[in-house]
Amino acid sequence: IMMKYWSAEMKLLFISSGALPLPPVKGGAVEHLVDMFLKENEKSHSYDITVVSIFNEEAQSVSKDYTNCKFHYIHSDDVLYKIDKLGRYVINRIPNLYIGNAYFKRLQSCVKDFDQYDIVIVENAPEYGLVLRSLVKGKLILHLHNDYINKDTKLGNSILACYDEVYTLSNFVNDRVAELSPSSKVKTLYNGVDLNRFSKGLYNNIGIRKKYGIEEDEIVVMYCGRLVPEKGVKELVEAFISLPKREKIKLMIVGSARYGSQISDKYLNSLQEISSLHEREVIFTGYIPYEKMPEMYAIADIGVVPSLCNDGFNLTVVEFMASGVPVIISDNGAMKELINEECGIVVPSNVDFVKELKQAINSLVEMDGNYGAMMNAAIAQSKLFSKEKYCQRFDYLLNNIEKGSARC
Repeated sequence: IMMKYWSAEMKLLFISSGALPLPPVKGGAVEHLVDMFLKENEKSHSYDITVVSIFNEEAQSVSKDYTNCKFHYIHSDDVLYKIDKLGRYVINRIPNLYIGNAYFKRLQSCVKDFDQYDIVIVENAPEYGLVLRSLVKGKLILHLHNDYINKDTKLGNSILACYDEVYTLSNFVNDRVAELSPSSKVKTLYNGVDLNRFSKGLYNNIGIRKKYGIEEDEIVVMYCGRLVPEKGVKELVEAFISLPKREKIKLMIVGSARYGSQISDKYLNSLQEISSLHEREVIFTGYIPYEKMPEMYAIADIGVVPSLCNDGFNLTVVEFMASGVPVIISDNGAMKELINEECGIVVPSNVDFVKELKQAINSLVEMDGNYGAMMNAAIAQSKLFSKEKYCQRFDYLLNNIEKGSARC
């Protein structure tokens, strides 16, 4: 897949935000996308890659399986780190000032020679550029996975000026950056999915349904993701329990409040309270590891992604489609870029959102499982966002960086 333009092996440094470890043993969409590129490079050997990540014992163990990538780990569990973290947080709240966070401070000690790298890639931590620019003599790239740079961003223009190029995960995020400063150095790099993992035929559909007490003839409406207010889970539950007929329908809520954790919180408690009278119909699975997600999608008949926030992309939408599952999405953020009318329904997120959501779910339920055409259309649409296309595009962008140097 990877292409090779440079005469010598290009040296890349990936700097993670420090939120979750790499390899992605604790999940995380950003981390899985980085890992997808790393694994492709394990096969192609196109690049000499170094990754800086927050420390995790399991991640460190898994990292030994990578032969063409070096991992540097930053420990964050000591008292000095926590003191530094708090102090820098307070200072960074001062307008027009950024001195780097505790993770970044230790990163500077970890990577003593930035000059050895042809390209330094910052994963979803735009503000790091304010300090990195003076340290990096090669190209500095921001891989932006969220709507973190727009006209309301603190030091937004200064941050943008630090980077040679910015790769955004959708046209929506690209346009948000353009509100601040239209620039040809901002380019769309759509996320990718390993489509081969998402096929209903690969998994024991009957066995998984039995595990959760779902009959073979019952329709499964599924949500997958974090259980937080901005994802619209409460609105989905309210829409579901107001459906006119629910005798042969189950709602599966797959996920937890935090990545990799089963910890309950006030919002999850409220969801369970709302659905307390419908315990047989609304199933909360808790956190499911990412590697187990394809078998969960395999039992879904209808996927719902009711985000109230402006998602910069949304891998779940593509994963549903790759599994042959028709999707219902809100019209927020970039999700409208991912589907078409043949494989899904876009619901306007207005004051009648719950009612609109209910009508969309009901319209698919009334099809009584006859989703053949929508399933095929969903699978076809998902191929626009394959891991191959993602890696090829990433590779192309890295090898065709526009000439000229960024300046803070």
